[in-house]
Amino acid sequence: MCLKDGEPVAGIGPMPDDAPFPAAWTTYLSTSDVDAAVVTATDAGGQVMAPTMTISEGGQTAGRMAFPSDPRGASFAVMQVPS
Repeated sequence: MCLKDGEPVAGIGPMPDDAPFPAAWTTYLSTSDVDAAVVTATDAGGQVMAPTMTISEGGQTAGRMAFPSDPRGASFAVMQVPS
């Protein structure tokens, strides 16, 4: 995680070997409910590029995220961090 004033603002990590999408800079949108955000995206005609997953850092949960796309195929990520 990249921090600014102690708050996470970006993340850098390796691509999983089985990633269903190419390596790219990705816009992350913060949400309080990642599962609901994915439903909203798919209800609007988007697709799920990568399903909801839990992200761990140093043995602690850093958050949950998913990679949906909009109806025209533009991908983005939604991220829910622990409160």
